[in-house]
Amino acid sequence: MKKHWQRISFIITVIFLFNLILPAAYGADSVQDFSRLQALGIVRGYTDEYGTDFMPGQSITRAEYATLAVSALGLGPVAVTAKGKTNFKDVPAWHWASGHINLAVTYDIISGYPNETFKPEENVSYTEALAIAVRLLGYGPTVQGDWPVNYITKAAQLGLLDNVDIADSTEPATRGEVFQIIERALDTKPLVNGRRGYWEEDGSFLEKRLGVKKYEGTVTGTPLYTGLNMDYVSIRLAGDNTVTLPVTNSEIDPDNYYGLRVRVIEKGDKVLHLKVLTDPGDIKDTTVKSKDAAKKTLTLSASSQTVSVANAVIKKNFADSSLSSLGTYESIKVILDGSGQAAYVLCTSYTTGLVQGVEVSNEKIILRSDGLWPGKSGTINLQGKRVKIFRGAKKISLGEIKKGEVLDYIEAGNACYIIVTDKIKEGKLTSVTVSTSTTWKLNLEEKLENSTISTAKYIYVSTNNGDSFTKVSKSDDFRPVMGQNIKVLLDKSGKAAYVICR
Repeated sequence: MKKHWQRISFIITVIFLFNLILPAAYGADSVQDFSRLQALGIVRGYTDEYGTDFMPGQSITRAEYATLAVSALGLGPVAVTAKGKTNFKDVPAWHWASGHINLAVTYDIISGYPNETFKPEENVSYTEALAIAVRLLGYGPTVQGDWPVNYITKAAQLGLLDNVDIADSTEPATRGEVFQIIERALDTKPLVNGRRGYWEEDGSFLEKRLGVKKYEGTVTGTPLYTGLNMDYVSIRLAGDNTVTLPVTNSEIDPDNYYGLRVRVIEKGDKVLHLKVLTDPGDIKDTTVKSKDAAKKTLTLSASSQTVSVANAVIKKNFADSSLSSLGTYESIKVILDGSGQAAYVLCTSYTTGLVQGVEVSNEKIILRSDGLWPGKSGTINLQGKRVKIFRGAKKISLGEIKKGEVLDYIEAGNACYIIVTDKIKEGKLTSVTVSTSTTWKLNLEEKLENSTISTAKYIYVSTNNGDSFTKVSKSDDFRPVMGQNIKVLLDKSGKAAYVICR
């Protein structure tokens, strides 16, 4: 009878734990950020012209997980020297993961099977993924009881199940699920096995095993906004202490984070990763609807929300500015302080141009004179200036800018910020509708579907395949290209800047 009740108790425990780890299915709609793992060199995605895809829905093999776990220990470079003969008959010396498997076994993170096989291409189940993470943290020797409840229990105690979405613990784990588990492990205290027994470290795995420091605070210094050295960032910490660090991750542009509260991970006095902590609801990317100088308030276009700017830092095109300088419908980013008041108001007023040529040696960009905005120069002189050039989110050099590409740029003092766009829409122009007194919507008939494109503040049309352009000032100016196959060059916001009829 006693054994009978023990068996029932065991089954109830299993059911409880499996319900604990099955809160929701991991699906295509799950939004996961694995950029920290990537910055630390723990995971790598599949990169193409559209960005990096971590393939979160794909399964993960034992060899792949061994590689991930060893990388999480910071031993990736060591695995190269450990590559060679293994103790498993199904893992030859030339196997791509032999070095990582050797180290994973040496550190008791993962083991083979009694028949001297490792089964490197076999998929890892969710419970196996949890067990490997528990061992990675050093808690393996302390786990008692029967598999798999023992490891699931320990993983739950360590918080590895928090905010992890799992479809079925008995099925193969996906890359996304495993990455979530490792993310949780990074912030967990590892266990030390010493002469006097076991004890938890006084810091996270991230800090104690990878030698990484973490900072939280507000970005108050960047290259263009405050004149820091290029690719440096200053963060105001608690107690008004400030830390200034170089940014080595080429995908991080410090100026994009000015005024935001962030968490930074730093190693070797260099920023590897930066995560925004400011509530998304406190970041307003919008335009100016109206302002009241007497009340020191600003009304936002998107929500008609009125906010106080009495204590706000106001910048226009990276320079110190004031409420009076902000024009109606100018683009702004307002960062609220958590109580509904503006802490930062950042106004950016871009000019759009079409590249005619680039003089790298003279540090100049030549724009089409017949596609210039009113009052703007046809030459962007970059000599002696603090310059940042991007194509999308990727930083590029001056020499990578091509003739015929669209530029959106800001020139302010000795700073110049340039965004290059090569996005094009093609199709037959079927109609044009008025949006405002100076903007329109172009309706295109494309091969697969029809689309509508809003025009930019200024738009130029060419009827001779780009040999010359004419500024559009009224709807009738589109008449020469109506019903024709056209090529639409888009600006950084995806709006039509130039229309070319072949």
